Amino acid sequence: MDTIDHQKITRIFNQTGVPFQDWCFNIVNQLDNYKCVSEHPYTWPPSIGPSLGKPGAIDIIAAHFDNNPGPVAFKEGVIYLIIECKRANEKIKNWIFPSVRRDRDDPVFVSKIYYKRGAGPVEGDVCLENKLIFPDIGYDTSDKFECLNQGFEINNMLGSLNRDQNEIIYKSLLQSNTGLKSFTEKTADLSLPPHNKALFIPVVVTTADLYIAEYGPADVSIPSGEISPDDITYIKRPWVIYQFPLPDYLSYIDGKLIYSPTFVVNANSWEDFLKKVPTVYGIR
Repeated sequence: MDTIDHQKITRIFNQTGVPFQDWCFNIVNQLDNYKCVSEHPYTWPPSIGPSLGKPGAIDIIAAHFDNNPGPVAFKEGVIYLIIECKRANEKIKNWIFPSVRRDRDDPVFVSKIYYKRGAGPVEGDVCLENKLIFPDIGYDTSDKFECLNQGFEINNMLGSLNRDQNEIIYKSLLQSNTGLKSFTEKTADLSLPPHNKALFIPVVVTTADLYIAEYGPADVSIPSGEISPDDITYIKRPWVIYQFPLPDYLSYIDGKLIYSPTFVVNANSWEDFLKKVPTVYGIR
Protein backbone atom coordinates (compact mmCIF):
# COMPACT_ATOMS: atom_id res chain seq x y z
CA MET A 1 0.00 0.00 0.00
CA ASP A 2 1.30 3.44 -0.91
CA THR A 3 2.36 5.69 1.93
CA ILE A 4 -0.28 8.37 2.59
CA ASP A 5 0.41 12.02 3.24
CA HIS A 6 -0.50 11.95 6.93
CA GLN A 7 -0.55 15.70 7.50
CA LYS A 8 -2.53 16.51 4.37
CA ILE A 9 -5.16 13.85 4.97
CA THR A 10 -5.52 14.87 8.62
CA ARG A 11 -5.99 18.50 7.57
CA ILE A 12 -8.71 17.49 5.13
CA PHE A 13 -10.31 15.18 7.71
CA ASN A 14 -10.49 18.06 10.18
CA GLN A 15 -12.26 20.15 7.55
CA THR A 16 -15.13 17.64 7.49
CA GLY A 17 -16.06 18.67 11.03
CA VAL A 18 -16.26 15.05 12.19
CA PRO A 19 -13.58 15.35 14.91
CA PHE A 20 -15.32 18.47 16.25
CA GLN A 21 -18.68 16.69 16.29
CA ASP A 22 -17.11 13.76 18.16
CA TRP A 23 -15.67 16.19 20.70
CA CYS A 24 -19.07 17.83 21.21
CA PHE A 25 -20.71 14.42 21.67
CA ASN A 26 -18.08 13.32 24.18
CA ILE A 27 -18.65 16.42 26.33
CA VAL A 28 -22.38 15.68 26.50
CA ASN A 29 -21.90 11.96 27.04
CA GLN A 30 -19.72 12.38 30.13
CA LEU A 31 -22.19 14.61 31.99
CA ASP A 32 -24.64 13.32 34.59
CA ASN A 33 -28.35 13.15 33.72
CA TYR A 34 -27.73 13.28 29.97
CA LYS A 35 -28.29 10.65 27.33
CA CYS A 36 -27.33 11.29 23.74
CA VAL A 37 -27.18 9.81 20.26
CA SER A 38 -25.33 11.04 17.18
CA GLU A 39 -26.20 11.08 13.48
CA HIS A 40 -29.90 10.48 14.18
CA PRO A 41 -31.63 10.06 10.78
CA TYR A 42 -34.75 11.96 9.78
CA THR A 43 -36.83 12.74 6.72
CA TRP A 44 -38.42 16.17 6.47
CA PRO A 45 -40.58 17.03 4.72
CA PRO A 46 -41.72 13.38 5.01
CA SER A 47 -42.36 11.08 2.09
CA ILE A 48 -45.94 11.09 0.83
CA GLY A 49 -46.85 8.26 -1.51
CA PRO A 50 -44.50 8.23 -4.50
CA SER A 51 -43.12 11.64 -3.52
CA LEU A 52 -39.95 11.02 -1.53
CA GLY A 53 -39.11 13.31 1.37
CA LYS A 54 -35.79 14.98 2.07
CA PRO A 55 -33.47 12.84 4.25
CA GLY A 56 -30.94 14.21 6.70
CA ALA A 57 -29.30 13.52 10.04
CA ILE A 58 -29.22 15.37 13.35
CA ASP A 59 -25.62 15.69 14.53
CA ILE A 60 -26.49 15.09 18.19
CA ILE A 61 -29.66 14.64 20.19
CA ALA A 62 -29.03 15.19 23.90
CA ALA A 63 -31.76 14.46 26.44
CA HIS A 64 -31.46 15.85 29.97
CA PHE A 65 -33.62 14.29 32.66
CA ASP A 66 -33.71 15.17 36.34
CA ASN A 67 -36.39 13.92 38.70
CA ASN A 68 -35.15 15.93 41.69
CA PRO A 69 -37.90 18.12 43.18
CA GLY A 70 -37.60 21.86 42.80
CA PRO A 71 -39.29 24.94 41.33
CA VAL A 72 -38.22 24.09 37.80
CA ALA A 73 -40.71 24.30 34.96
CA PHE A 74 -39.76 20.89 33.54
CA LYS A 75 -39.03 18.87 36.67
CA GLU A 76 -39.95 15.24 36.11
CA GLY A 77 -39.70 16.05 32.42
CA VAL A 78 -37.08 15.87 29.70
CA ILE A 79 -35.22 18.65 27.92
CA TYR A 80 -34.13 17.68 24.41
CA LEU A 81 -31.30 19.58 22.75
CA ILE A 82 -31.29 19.24 18.96
CA ILE A 83 -27.66 20.00 18.21
CA GLU A 84 -25.91 21.05 15.01
CA CYS A 85 -22.09 21.12 15.27
CA LYS A 86 -20.35 23.72 13.13
CA ARG A 87 -16.58 23.83 12.95
CA ALA A 88 -16.00 27.28 11.48
CA ASN A 89 -13.51 27.65 8.68
CA GLU A 90 -10.18 28.64 10.25
CA LYS A 91 -10.31 31.84 8.18
CA ILE A 92 -13.85 32.67 9.33
CA LYS A 93 -13.74 32.81 13.11
CA ASN A 94 -16.04 35.73 13.89
CA TRP A 95 -19.83 35.58 13.90
CA ILE A 96 -21.32 39.06 14.29
CA PHE A 97 -24.95 39.53 15.39
CA PRO A 98 -26.43 43.05 15.21
CA SER A 99 -28.47 43.91 18.28
CA VAL A 100 -32.15 44.56 17.70
CA ARG A 101 -34.84 46.51 19.50
CA ARG A 102 -37.02 44.36 21.80
CA ASP A 103 -40.18 45.03 19.84
CA ARG A 104 -41.08 41.34 19.55
CA ASP A 105 -42.84 38.97 21.88
CA ASP A 106 -40.79 36.76 24.19
CA PRO A 107 -39.22 33.65 22.62
CA VAL A 108 -41.64 30.77 22.16
CA PHE A 109 -40.29 27.25 22.66
CA VAL A 110 -41.79 23.96 21.52
CA SER A 111 -42.84 21.40 24.12
CA LYS A 112 -44.91 18.24 24.30
CA ILE A 113 -47.33 16.88 26.87
CA TYR A 114 -47.53 13.08 26.88
CA TYR A 115 -50.52 10.95 27.82
CA LYS A 116 -51.72 7.40 27.42
CA ARG A 117 -55.06 6.41 25.91
CA GLY A 118 -56.20 3.02 27.14
CA ALA A 119 -53.91 0.21 26.05
CA GLY A 120 -52.49 2.20 23.13
CA PRO A 121 -49.02 3.74 22.92
CA VAL A 122 -48.07 6.96 24.69
CA GLU A 123 -48.98 9.97 22.56
CA GLY A 124 -48.01 13.61 22.75
CA ASP A 125 -49.51 16.98 21.91
CA VAL A 126 -47.27 19.81 20.72
CA CYS A 127 -47.54 22.91 22.89
CA LEU A 128 -45.94 26.36 22.79
CA GLU A 129 -44.11 27.79 25.82
CA ASN A 130 -43.72 31.57 25.85
CA LYS A 131 -43.04 32.16 29.55
CA LEU A 132 -39.72 30.44 30.19
CA ILE A 133 -36.45 31.82 31.56
CA PHE A 134 -32.99 30.28 31.92
CA PRO A 135 -31.45 32.01 34.96
CA ASP A 136 -28.21 30.02 35.14
CA ILE A 137 -27.11 31.17 31.67
CA GLY A 138 -27.98 34.83 32.12
CA TYR A 139 -31.63 34.92 31.05
CA ASP A 140 -33.21 35.45 34.46
CA THR A 141 -35.89 37.79 33.11
CA SER A 142 -37.65 37.80 29.77
CA ASP A 143 -36.10 41.12 28.74
CA LYS A 144 -32.62 39.53 28.81
CA PHE A 145 -33.31 37.50 25.65
CA GLU A 146 -31.43 39.07 22.75
CA CYS A 147 -33.91 37.95 20.07
CA LEU A 148 -31.24 38.32 17.37
CA ASN A 149 -32.43 37.99 13.79
CA GLN A 150 -29.32 38.60 11.65
CA GLY A 151 -25.83 37.16 11.67
CA PHE A 152 -22.71 37.65 9.53
CA GLU A 153 -19.38 35.84 9.25
CA ILE A 154 -16.25 37.96 9.14
CA ASN A 155 -12.95 36.41 8.12
CA ASN A 156 -10.21 36.19 10.70
CA MET A 157 -8.13 38.87 8.98
CA LEU A 158 -11.14 41.20 9.38
CA GLY A 159 -10.88 42.10 5.74
CA SER A 160 -14.26 41.13 4.30
CA LEU A 161 -17.57 39.34 4.72
CA ASN A 162 -17.70 35.60 4.14
CA ARG A 163 -18.75 34.74 0.58
CA ASP A 164 -18.66 30.94 1.00
CA GLN A 165 -22.31 29.83 0.85
CA ASN A 166 -21.45 26.55 2.60
CA GLU A 167 -20.30 28.47 5.67
CA ILE A 168 -23.20 30.86 6.23
CA ILE A 169 -24.80 30.90 9.68
CA TYR A 170 -28.29 30.43 8.24
CA LYS A 171 -27.51 26.91 7.00
CA SER A 172 -26.49 25.70 10.47
CA LEU A 173 -29.60 27.26 12.01
CA LEU A 174 -31.80 25.71 9.32
CA GLN A 175 -30.25 22.28 9.84
CA SER A 176 -30.88 22.37 13.59
CA ASN A 177 -34.48 23.53 13.17
CA THR A 178 -35.25 21.01 10.42
CA GLY A 179 -34.07 18.29 12.78
CA LEU A 180 -36.18 19.83 15.52
CA LYS A 181 -39.35 19.69 13.42
CA SER A 182 -38.80 16.07 12.45
CA PHE A 183 -37.87 15.04 15.99
CA THR A 184 -40.93 16.62 17.59
CA GLU A 185 -43.08 14.68 15.14
CA LYS A 186 -41.39 11.37 15.98
CA THR A 187 -39.33 11.39 19.16
CA ALA A 188 -36.58 8.77 19.37
CA ASP A 189 -36.54 6.19 22.16
CA LEU A 190 -33.48 6.95 24.28
CA SER A 191 -34.55 4.62 27.14
CA LEU A 192 -35.25 7.58 29.40
CA PRO A 193 -37.02 7.48 32.77
CA PRO A 194 -40.83 7.86 32.55
CA HIS A 195 -41.84 11.46 31.89
CA ASN A 196 -45.01 13.31 31.01
CA LYS A 197 -43.58 16.38 29.31
CA ALA A 198 -40.64 17.49 27.21
CA LEU A 199 -39.06 20.74 26.09
CA PHE A 200 -37.27 20.90 22.73
CA ILE A 201 -34.42 23.36 22.17
CA PRO A 202 -32.44 23.75 18.91
CA VAL A 203 -28.74 24.47 19.41
CA VAL A 204 -25.80 25.33 17.16
CA VAL A 205 -22.37 24.83 18.75
CA THR A 206 -19.45 26.36 16.86
CA THR A 207 -15.75 27.09 17.03
CA ALA A 208 -16.44 30.63 15.83
CA ASP A 209 -16.23 33.54 18.28
CA LEU A 210 -19.60 35.21 18.91
CA TYR A 211 -20.08 38.97 19.08
CA ILE A 212 -23.12 41.21 19.49
CA ALA A 213 -22.80 44.51 17.63
CA GLU A 214 -24.48 47.30 19.60
CA TYR A 215 -25.19 50.70 18.06
CA GLY A 216 -27.95 53.25 17.76
CA PRO A 217 -29.81 53.54 14.44
CA ALA A 218 -29.71 57.32 14.83
CA ASP A 219 -25.90 57.15 14.60
CA VAL A 220 -26.00 55.76 11.05
CA SER A 221 -24.70 58.38 8.64
CA ILE A 222 -26.81 59.37 5.63
CA PRO A 223 -26.39 59.26 2.66
CA SER A 224 -23.53 56.73 3.11
CA GLY A 225 -25.67 54.40 5.27
CA GLU A 226 -22.60 53.59 7.40
CA ILE A 227 -21.87 53.58 11.11
CA SER A 228 -18.66 55.11 12.48
CA PRO A 229 -16.32 52.76 14.41
CA ASP A 230 -16.67 55.21 17.31
CA ASP A 231 -20.42 54.57 17.48
CA ILE A 232 -20.46 50.76 17.55
CA THR A 233 -19.42 48.28 20.25
CA TYR A 234 -18.69 44.56 19.80
CA ILE A 235 -19.47 42.45 22.87
CA LYS A 236 -18.05 38.93 22.95
CA ARG A 237 -20.53 36.36 24.22
CA PRO A 238 -20.26 32.67 25.20
CA TRP A 239 -23.75 32.06 23.74
CA VAL A 240 -26.66 34.00 22.26
CA ILE A 241 -30.30 33.36 21.35
CA TYR A 242 -31.22 33.75 17.69
CA GLN A 243 -34.85 34.06 16.56
CA PHE A 244 -34.71 31.83 13.50
CA PRO A 245 -37.46 32.62 10.94
CA LEU A 246 -39.19 29.35 10.14
CA PRO A 247 -40.15 28.48 6.54
CA ASP A 248 -43.78 27.42 6.22
CA TYR A 249 -42.87 23.71 6.17
CA LEU A 250 -41.18 24.05 9.57
CA SER A 251 -43.88 26.08 11.36
CA TYR A 252 -45.96 24.74 14.25
CA ILE A 253 -49.65 24.68 15.13
CA ASP A 254 -50.96 26.11 11.86
CA GLY A 255 -48.28 28.76 11.61
CA LYS A 256 -48.65 30.12 15.15
CA LEU A 257 -44.90 29.69 15.71
CA ILE A 258 -42.92 31.47 13.01
CA TYR A 259 -39.71 32.20 14.94
CA SER A 260 -37.76 29.43 16.63
CA PRO A 261 -35.44 30.55 19.47
CA THR A 262 -32.12 28.80 18.81
CA PHE A 263 -29.10 28.89 21.09
CA VAL A 264 -25.77 29.55 19.37
CA VAL A 265 -22.90 28.46 21.65
CA ASN A 266 -19.15 28.95 21.40
CA ALA A 267 -17.28 25.66 21.83
CA ASN A 268 -15.17 27.03 24.70
CA SER A 269 -18.37 27.40 26.74
CA TRP A 270 -20.03 24.16 25.58
CA GLU A 271 -19.68 22.18 28.82
CA ASP A 272 -20.71 25.16 30.95
CA PHE A 273 -23.79 25.70 28.78
CA LEU A 274 -24.81 22.03 29.03
CA LYS A 275 -24.56 22.09 32.81
CA LYS A 276 -26.60 25.27 33.20
CA VAL A 277 -29.26 25.28 30.47
CA PRO A 278 -31.46 22.60 32.11
CA THR A 279 -32.40 25.04 34.88
CA VAL A 280 -35.63 26.30 33.34
CA TYR A 281 -38.27 28.29 35.19
CA GLY A 282 -41.80 29.22 34.24
CA ILE A 283 -42.87 32.83 34.86
CA ARG A 284 -46.62 32.43 34.58
